[in-house]
Amino acid sequence: MSKQAPSKAQRPWLLYLLECTGGKLYAGISPDPEARFRMHLRGTGAKYTRANPPLRILAAQAYPSRAAASAAEHALKKMRRPAKLSWAQQHTWPPRRSRVLKGATAKADGGKSAPKAARPRFTPPADAPATDRVPPLAASARTVRR
Repeated sequence: MSKQAPSKAQRPWLLYLLECTGGKLYAGISPDPEARFRMHLRGTGAKYTRANPPLRILAAQAYPSRAAASAAEHALKKMRRPAKLSWAQQHTWPPRRSRVLKGATAKADGGKSAPKAARPRFTPPADAPATDRVPPLAASARTVRR
């Protein structure tokens, strides 16, 4: 019996949090956060990310439906920055899971596949101007200023 891809109604929706230039945060939902991240990079995503290009996916969490993900997105957007960063620490990206690597060869252990290697975080190209490179959020950026 072959495995079929989940139908549109069955696939989970993910709430994701992006770190953008200037240390800003952006929350959105998508069934494929990596594809959506690439859209944001190309400038075909949200208007906000055209003005504040994303640097990396900080976190993501799966929900059973678009409605559930949308409700969680609304709640996340209402949170203050420290709470969003705390949420991001609890839902790190990429998720830890085992998957068959594309093109992986059968192993001596009966053909069981190795866990998928962790995806690297997005980093700007080395030849990008220094103004386009923003360091990861510093501890001082996580404090609340009043």
